[in-house]
Amino acid sequence: MIDLVKYHNNLNSVVFGKFNANEMNLFFSIISKLKDKGEDTVIFSWNELKDLSRYKPTATQRFVSDLDKTYKKMLELNYGQTFVKKKRLTYSRFVLFTSFHIDCDMNDDGDLDASTGIVAIKINPELRHILNDLEQWTQYSLEEFIKLKSTYSKTIFRLLKQFRTTGYLKLSVEEFREQLDIPNSYRMSHINQKVISVAEKELNAHFKNLKINKIKAKKKGAPVVAIEFRWSPEKTGTFVDYSKKKQPRELTPKWLKNEGQQNRSTDEMSEEELEIEREKLRKELAELENAKQTEIDEYIK
Repeated sequence: MIDLVKYHNNLNSVVFGKFNANEMNLFFSIISKLKDKGEDTVIFSWNELKDLSRYKPTATQRFVSDLDKTYKKMLELNYGQTFVKKKRLTYSRFVLFTSFHIDCDMNDDGDLDASTGIVAIKINPELRHILNDLEQWTQYSLEEFIKLKSTYSKTIFRLLKQFRTTGYLKLSVEEFREQLDIPNSYRMSHINQKVISVAEKELNAHFKNLKINKIKAKKKGAPVVAIEFRWSPEKTGTFVDYSKKKQPRELTPKWLKNEGQQNRSTDEMSEEELEIEREKLRKELAELENAKQTEIDEYIK
């Protein structure tokens, strides 16, 4: 059976910059098993979590330490939502999990008995929509994600999977730096060498015809102002999981909507929401332009 990671698109706005590759693997392995579990406490055995995350170190104490470090970094994650309604601003921040317990027996010598180890996790009720009753989601194979070595590649992989049926994503340089938590000291040459080149090599196996383009400003010096991703879009709206019934077609990603917030006017939208709507329009226009060019090329043939 394929282990799938599936969550609300808004989790992709959270920056995982302080996580190393091992910690990201543990985190998203946990996420893969919390889907549609509501607010129940979910219990993993240590062996189950090791198998899911392809955890390689064998020392028990090292595993416990890595779990503890992962949770500490989870607590530092900034998950927030902002919206304006009737000229009133609401800005909230939450932690994703409200409890995270690591537990195991000890033998007579005081050593940890790994075979009895468990991890018990409970999601914050305020954020249950991140993993439950999803209408807008990102979904991918956990194994594909874990095989990626670079944390930058892992983040780009998640972002592209959100738009897998469109085959297009464009981020300003500022957005790109923020999403990947790229050090301010990195010049574009460093970004190209340590981020983009590595990502192209790692992600080509997962996104057909992937091209990463640096968009330059039309002015003196021509600085890079955006990073553009293009690839062959997936033709199916959902990831095929043969262990379950066919799932509904993935909806076009939209910003988080609270109940009663449907069909809002632009006056009630935050600047972030407006920018996302603008970006969607840009993508639709780009796709129409590409379609026109294809028709012209076919006619010339």
